[in-house]
Amino acid sequence: MAEEKRRLTRREAIRFYLMRLVLLLAFCALVARLWYIQIVRGPELRDQAEDNSLRILSIKPLRGVIYDRNNQRVAINVPSFSVVARMIDLPRDEMESVSQRLAALLDVPSTAIMEHLAAGLQNPYLPTVVKRDVPRHIAMVIEEENARLPGITAESRPIREYATGNSNGHFLGYVGPIPHERSEFYLNRGYERDDHVGIAGIESVYEADLQGLKGKRNVEVNAYGRTIRVLHETPSQPGNNLVLGLDLDLQAAVTDMLQDGLDDSGAPSGAAAVLDVHTGAVLALVSLPGFDNNLFARSISDQDYARLANDPSRPLVNHAIGGLYPPASTFKLVSMGEWLENSGMDMELGFECHGSLVLAGGWEFGCWKRSGHGFQNIYEALVNSCDVFFYSLVGGNPYADFDGIGPEALARAATACGFGQPTGIDLPGEQEGLMPTPERKLRVKQEQWFQGDSYNTAIGQGDVLCTPLQLANLSAAIANGGKLMYPKLAAEIRGADGRQVRPMQSQVARHLPFSADVLAVIRRAMRDVVARGTAIRISANPYGIAGKTGTAEFPGPLDEGGFLPTHALFTGFAPYEEPRIAFAVVLYDAGEGSEFAAPIADKLTRFYFDSARSAT
Repeated sequence: MAEEKRRLTRREAIRFYLMRLVLLLAFCALVARLWYIQIVRGPELRDQAEDNSLRILSIKPLRGVIYDRNNQRVAINVPSFSVVARMIDLPRDEMESVSQRLAALLDVPSTAIMEHLAAGLQNPYLPTVVKRDVPRHIAMVIEEENARLPGITAESRPIREYATGNSNGHFLGYVGPIPHERSEFYLNRGYERDDHVGIAGIESVYEADLQGLKGKRNVEVNAYGRTIRVLHETPSQPGNNLVLGLDLDLQAAVTDMLQDGLDDSGAPSGAAAVLDVHTGAVLALVSLPGFDNNLFARSISDQDYARLANDPSRPLVNHAIGGLYPPASTFKLVSMGEWLENSGMDMELGFECHGSLVLAGGWEFGCWKRSGHGFQNIYEALVNSCDVFFYSLVGGNPYADFDGIGPEALARAATACGFGQPTGIDLPGEQEGLMPTPERKLRVKQEQWFQGDSYNTAIGQGDVLCTPLQLANLSAAIANGGKLMYPKLAAEIRGADGRQVRPMQSQVARHLPFSADVLAVIRRAMRDVVARGTAIRISANPYGIAGKTGTAEFPGPLDEGGFLPTHALFTGFAPYEEPRIAFAVVLYDAGEGSEFAAPIADKLTRFYFDSARSAT
């Protein structure tokens, strides 16, 4: 019995010593861990702790305001709230509950909220915009519920508001989040993920001027990521203001006129451009149908975007610079100039027009006047827009033993007049058009050039394509003595204080390949087009319009008379004696240029010059 008690006492002693040893080892491990944390990793962990309470926040600058030539505001900044997440302050196990609460407040699916939050995990210290343009009362609720919504704030971030009018969106563009496909471009230039940038139009072209410089704010935050103290602040600098040469009142008036023309003709779309003939300043640039860019500035809905994107009239396309049309008879200005320039001003060349020109093999090329014009010299042929004359002039007339000036010479002259290349306007999305040649046809289509190709090209048909802006620019150059300008929307950059930072100088792109004498004849013929020719219906215009009509055929169903559908075109300048403005009007599938396009030019010149007189 005594022996058994001794054995128990010995076991207890061993257990006691083992327990002491375990406690000693645990204490040593705790001391070692504390030494490692406080001594070895102390500085690192101290910095992390400070980072959890100290933040450097960006202060977004106010974007520059855009004005028209009369200092009317075209684009301004208006107050708005955005819901922003900083994932460093949002515990991962609370993401789902936070997304559900935000979904209820913002009326957005929780899955969409989760997508934004997941994207923010890629860089948790940077802000991620969950929703823009949130009503003020929702923003206040979010701020009040900071305990339930850690890492979520409602920040005041101004958004763009644009002048009303659905034809302004094309040239202005809009401001929105950085597109995913352009993120690397902007991030490499100092932008942040949640910044907004100009997208399309003037907003994108002059982004660097309008954007401004960010400021910085050093703050201390609480456990929910809310600022509790501002330690230091460097204010932002607002962007420069942009003044356009465009006249907002003229833009609105031309929009109404063009819309009336579409309604009268049944045309689905159209465009108009008005330029200052001496500087190239764009006074109006209208494309219909258009769109309200305020929809994009305020986060366009999927339904609205689908409606615009799927509209067969393509309202998102700026038809004034991106729509391609055969210039039709307006191109005869180039054909006429090329002959006069290289024939020693031969005004006597003439051909009989019997309503068509028939080539060997039976190919018939008709004139728009099926009864014929009779004998026409080059001057009268332009005034009356005789197709047979210009067929003969360029492609030759087998009945008059005349070879014609040829497609190569015409193409060189047309290229020098701006066809087949962009005008260089300060807008994205401009199309260059097309000027066909025998070499190009062989290279692209693997087909030979025929005499009929020369005939079609002579009257601006076949493969010849141009934009309304190119036509207006050609008329401006004819009016100003031959200077083909770079059209410009912007007139000057001003600082936020109103002082001029940089003027936009007018620039000559090239000179027309025609002498002053040739240009004088062309101008006089354009005046007679209105006074007694194909545009006689607008001859009563008091401001002396000079111009050229065009009716462009394009592939489509034939009408009852067996004719193809046509676009209506008119281009010209005014006044004839002292030109100030040039213009071009194009209506898609509208019919005759003299019937539908010319009257719009008549109205716009009356509005412009009547307004100028009343202003003085």
